[in-house]
Amino acid sequence: CLFSLALFADPATGELRIACGCQDGKVRIFDPVAGGEALVVLEGGGSSLVVFTDPATGGLRLASGSDDNSVRVWDLAAGGAVLFVLEGHTEFVCALTAFADPATG
Repeated sequence: CLFSLALFADPATGELRIACGCQDGKVRIFDPVAGGEALVVLEGGGSSLVVFTDPATGGLRLASGSDDNSVRVWDLAAGGAVLFVLEGHTEFVCALTAFADPATG
């Protein structure tokens, strides 16, 4: 079962990618043009997704909410390495958004 989708340009190639948050707690990243198997499978989270540019580094990030009450932030340029995990939510994380703080950019 699919919970969430996020579109982004691959940081290495500029090609379109689709991140799919799945019921099994994994995030799968696909090439929608070539099709086929997932290019990358990220373990942990998938009930909600958001792609954003890190204002401090300019790096492309993927945040994924999870039914384990956490949010993981992944580095898409590094093949999906986990940068950090935000814990402490009292319920599963079912929605995410990203925004630039007007005061700091």
